[in-house]
Amino acid sequence: MGIVLVLAMVGLGALRYLKVRNAENQVASLQVQITGLREQIPKYNKVEQEHALILNLEAISNPLVADEVYWPGVIGSLANPRQAVALSAVSPPAPFREQLPLRRWPVHRHYR
Repeated sequence: MGIVLVLAMVGLGALRYLKVRNAENQVASLQVQITGLREQIPKYNKVEQEHALILNLEAISNPLVADEVYWPGVIGSLANPRQAVALSAVSPPAPFREQLPLRRWPVHRHYR
């Protein structure tokens, strides 16, 4: 009877060992699938593709317009009195400084 009990315990232990190994193999397989899917996300993610395209175009166009003035922003800030105060503190370029009389620009402050 003792031998049967020992054989049953060895058999159940072996069965348990095989179940654990099977579960470990399944986890490893699922980890490989997850890694593969994460690599495919940028391929199908339209937002990521468009963002990469914008960054590439920005890198190309920035040197071309680096010295340009953004006139809509300048005019818009002149229309806003709070931002116009900040612009009035900026001195004009060197060729124009000689032609302008030395006086301070008027500062308009609006309080609410």
